[in-house]
Amino acid sequence: MRLFTRSDAPRPAPAAVGCRRPARAHDGRGPPTTGRCDRGGAVAGADRPADRARLVTPGWPAAPPTDAAPLHGLAVVVVSYGSSHLLDAGLPATLTAAGAHVVVVDNDSGDAERRAATALCAARGWLLVPSANDGFGAGCNRGVAAARAAGCDVVLLLNPDAAVTSEDARTLLEHVRRHPGDVVSPVVVLPTGRESFVGAVVDVPAGRTRRPRPGDAATLRPWLSGACLALHVDTYTALGGFDERYFMYWEDVDLSWRAVGRGARLVVRDDVRVVHEVGGTEGGVGKSPLYCYWNCRNRMLFAALHLAPADRRRWALRSGAYALEVVLRSGRRVAVRSPRAALAAVRGTVAGLLLARRSAPDDRAGHGGGDGDRGAGGGAGPGGGRRA
Repeated sequence: MRLFTRSDAPRPAPAAVGCRRPARAHDGRGPPTTGRCDRGGAVAGADRPADRARLVTPGWPAAPPTDAAPLHGLAVVVVSYGSSHLLDAGLPATLTAAGAHVVVVDNDSGDAERRAATALCAARGWLLVPSANDGFGAGCNRGVAAARAAGCDVVLLLNPDAAVTSEDARTLLEHVRRHPGDVVSPVVVLPTGRESFVGAVVDVPAGRTRRPRPGDAATLRPWLSGACLALHVDTYTALGGFDERYFMYWEDVDLSWRAVGRGARLVVRDDVRVVHEVGGTEGGVGKSPLYCYWNCRNRMLFAALHLAPADRRRWALRSGAYALEVVLRSGRRVAVRSPRAALAAVRGTVAGLLLARRSAPDDRAGHGGGDGDRGAGGGAGPGGGRRA
């Protein structure tokens, strides 16, 4: 288990930003250990009931799981945009057989896809939530609201091109039940077995996000990928859910930033691995123009909402280098063959810079940043199942 913790209170020792497994492996009985990490970093402030109390308010009592329904009270929420063919493979029947609810938010990808999603949900006993195509975060918010209305106390947000087993879902559910203030991610792996996500940090001085490194400063805030994320419904509600201004990309960074600021503990479970076919919802080769546009635009939206003026200016100055990095994530050959992606990155960068410039300093806290081109993504492309 990797722990990503932060506390604004004084600490006896700096915490490791991204630490590996505890020295004693968790045996499934009782809460996971929070002892020393094999990278040599001490995990400080891992158990902060006062902080978690600010996030989790008393809600309905979670119905106890039984041997016949160990996943009772869990809702697997999937936002789909033209992805019904992926859902059938990624969500095994054992999930619902074990008592989990599956909530599919269809982000209006056309009449034919809506019919296909409706038929699939009816056949599998899933709940379909029709939605306008107003973004991944908005879809998740609708799905979590439906899960809460159904009486679920824990949600597992999952990309449609990711696959989770009922055993792994149970591990995540039990963790959140024991630690309702935690936000929990598995290790995300590619179909080849290579690790795709093991936790990440927002490197404010560098103006980007990246994997944690040994010796990282404790001041670097961590974040968890929305490709697979488990948390208590009350925690999600207390945080206000995803900020819908992002449409797609960076909304998980934003949610993580706000969660850490409220005293939440971000956890990566090394013993849970979810397979994610990165870009499976987009098809084709390389990063799409939508990926490039929204990554570049939303990086500066994040800066406008959360960073101090000096840091925001630093991020603006490094926007060109970041845009080039985004385009080259597909490789140089693919980037050369796809000038549309480069153009989209330029457009997204300009939109983000204008957005940051219009945001007043006293509007940056929480969700109060400048709206900028809020809602500009509506109908612009797939707002669900888009993590690449």
